[in-house]
Amino acid sequence: MMLFKKGVNMQKKQLISSLRKTVSMFVSMLPILAGVILLTGLALEFLPTDKVAEWFDRNNLMDALIGATFGCGCRAPSYQLRPGR
Repeated sequence: MMLFKKGVNMQKKQLISSLRKTVSMFVSMLPILAGVILLTGLALEFLPTDKVAEWFDRNNLMDALIGATFGCGCRAPSYQLRPGR
């Protein structure tokens, strides 16, 4: 019975340690996440939608190439910036 309690105690310590590391990593990532959200909001606010529609109004392959050229890396930003689709 003593061995079982010792094992549970070790699991609690491991859980607390893991939770501390998780919270620490999340807090260290918050500035990056906030920056991405703010920059996306700025891009959506200040880029004229008709100009963006010209950039991303081709076929899917061209849309992916244009998005990758501008550093998107994935197609999700081109879907967000596409007006009327």
